[in-house]
Amino acid sequence: MTVGVLAVIAVASALALMWSVPRLPPAGVVPPQRVAVVIPARNEARRLPHLLAGLAAQTHPADRVVVVDDLSEDDTAAVAHGAGAAVVASGGPPAGWTGKAWACHCGVEAAVAGGTDLLVLLDADVRLAPDALERLRTGHAMLAPDGLLSVQPYHETARVVEQLSAVPNIVAVMASGMAALRAPRTGAVAFGPCLVTTPAALADAGGFEAVGADAIEDIALAHRFGDRGRTVRCVAGRGTVAFRMYEEGARALAEGWTKNLAGGARRAAAGPVAGAVAWVAGAAAVAVEAVLRPSPLSVLLWLVIAAQMAWMLRRLGRFQVWTSVLFPVPLAAFIGLFAGSVIRRGVFRSVTWRGREIPVAGS
Repeated sequence: MTVGVLAVIAVASALALMWSVPRLPPAGVVPPQRVAVVIPARNEARRLPHLLAGLAAQTHPADRVVVVDDLSEDDTAAVAHGAGAAVVASGGPPAGWTGKAWACHCGVEAAVAGGTDLLVLLDADVRLAPDALERLRTGHAMLAPDGLLSVQPYHETARVVEQLSAVPNIVAVMASGMAALRAPRTGAVAFGPCLVTTPAALADAGGFEAVGADAIEDIALAHRFGDRGRTVRCVAGRGTVAFRMYEEGARALAEGWTKNLAGGARRAAAGPVAGAVAWVAGAAAVAVEAVLRPSPLSVLLWLVIAAQMAWMLRRLGRFQVWTSVLFPVPLAAFIGLFAGSVIRRGVFRSVTWRGREIPVAGS
């Protein structure tokens, strides 16, 4: 009966936190704006062509595309030049900066110097629908005109190992509170792959200088906007903004999620985080019960959790059906990744990403 109660709490928590996943509004009429796209890139020669081709094919292309070459050891700069983007060499992060935050800072400076009204910061693995920039402009004007709009891209997958990102994706959206029946008032969260703001709002929040040392600069930046009383809104990118994370394989997947999970959970709002924990705990209890003490009830609960997980994943990415049916596998992977994130942050006080060791503060 205890497992049944946990399962009910888990299902109810997931429904409350994932009932209505917000998406970008359709492209609408907004005042004319000069739009600059900033792309921090470190060894992204393989991914950049997809993004740059998508930007060139926009119904209303950006006025300026700035690619920041963050000490790449491949043809990142040449690929960007070949596509007509402005290329800025970051020279590597100074002391007290992470590589990505410094690259974003350099790119924003170049974009603002060239003249722009709206900044769109994109990771190199992002892929855009033809009307994506128009919808991002509309979304910013409608949802966060004075602050920060963040899009969690639709997660495309191809290899089997990429299915292990299923539960981290679900938990990230749950804990953000963006799809909750009642959005959190505190604990602003943003998703770094796609950020939209104005130069004035970014400057008022302290810019990337204010979060230069933070390993999860996106959430730190969202908190800065919130502290200044500016709106922070998160939406899902299905149909507009997508990406393929960690296509390199298991090592990149482990490094990426280990860098973000524990730190993100510590800074998100307490209510959504508690709901995400309840869902993970209930799903884990159902899996253990079904394996150790199989019964008609445990099988039924297994199917309920699997069906709900499939429902959630359809909103967030292109995952295989068997990922939900065999939910204990990605769930165990998530628990392992989260434990690794806690250990890296709490014991070693550092995380690793893109060949760099990044110090972290706090417990």
